Amino acid sequence: MGRLRSWKSRLLTFVVALVIALVAVYAAGAIGHSGTGSSPSASPTAAKGTEETNGPASFIGHASNAVVFIQWTRSGSNVTGSFREAILKAGALSFEDADHAFTGVIDGNGLTLNLHGALGENTAYVGEVKENGFALTVPGQGSNLITIDFEPGEVSNYDEAAKQLLLSRYPSDCALYVQGHNARVAFSGPNTREDCASFVEKAQDTEWTTTPQPEAESGTVVCELENRANEKAVITDTDGQAYGQQACTQLSGEGWG
Repeated sequence: MGRLRSWKSRLLTFVVALVIALVAVYAAGAIGHSGTGSSPSASPTAAKGTEETNGPASFIGHASNAVVFIQWTRSGSNVTGSFREAILKAGALSFEDADHAFTGVIDGNGLTLNLHGALGENTAYVGEVKENGFALTVPGQGSNLITIDFEPGEVSNYDEAAKQLLLSRYPSDCALYVQGHNARVAFSGPNTREDCASFVEKAQDTEWTTTPQPEAESGTVVCELENRANEKAVITDTDGQAYGQQACTQLSGEGWG
């Protein structure tokens, strides 16, 4: 009986020691997994501009005679997208629009965009990536190269910038003439620039200019019109008054009366 009690005592001591050891191992493992050093890092938030982030982004750039809008989708160092520009040629009162697809590569701070033309031709533009945008070297007027800075922007920003660039071509006291003819359309009111721009945009069959024509000074009034904003338009012409009559008809169709 003494030997049996001794054996049972030793067995109980062994079981207790084993349980204590298992508890210690579990506790050590729990502590190791709860430390901040081994936890996964938080996923990065979406970045803007040209930071190293995959996905879509859009940018707007301004030149003295143009506005450029670039949309791309980035995948690692590669980008694909569209390059849209509205250009005002010297003396022009309307835009020349161009839209190109492109592929490109971002290599460190370097940027290359390969624009694809309608006839299969390619044009390479190079630039430099900056903190929240980039600079791109593109053809300017004549054979000159210019550098345009791009920053994040949306389609609405591009539309507004193009509108303001176009309005800058019109004087505040706006009058329109037909090159080499006697017709004159003179607007008065708070929105004369907008009135002139809208008139020219819709007068597709006639090339109007803001350059005064000497022959127009002797014209007689063809019609006087007013819109709902109490702005006025006075159209004068001479001889057959073909251009003057056409202008009166156009404005009447737009609600002037």
